[in-house]
Amino acid sequence: TPQNEWHWQLMIRMPEFVTNDHVDQAVEEVIKKKNLILANEVQLKPINEGRSVQVLHIGSYYQEEPSINKILDYMKLNGLEMNGYHHEIYISDPTKTAEEKLKTIIRYAVKEN
Repeated sequence: TPQNEWHWQLMIRMPEFVTNDHVDQAVEEVIKKKNLILANEVQLKPINEGRSVQVLHIGSYYQEEPSINKILDYMKLNGLEMNGYHHEIYISDPTKTAEEKLKTIIRYAVKEN
């Protein structure tokens, strides 16, 4: 899929004690102090992937295709079907890590049999 057709969702893991009230309060403060209206789009959203297939990709974000193909080949070989979105978990900080050493977990949820 061409990059201009991608749909992004940036997610940050939150501790269990964080509630919608906490998020609403934080959004309100950011808008008030920084006038960042886009903060209104921030929301607390649970994610429950269930069973998934994943791989550790090492290298540039722009060179993930071989790693993604490994996942897709594995799924096909094992009769697994995608169930949801492609997820990436960024292990490395791109501002402090050489591009060829970046670590990213690439994950696809699969349907339960």
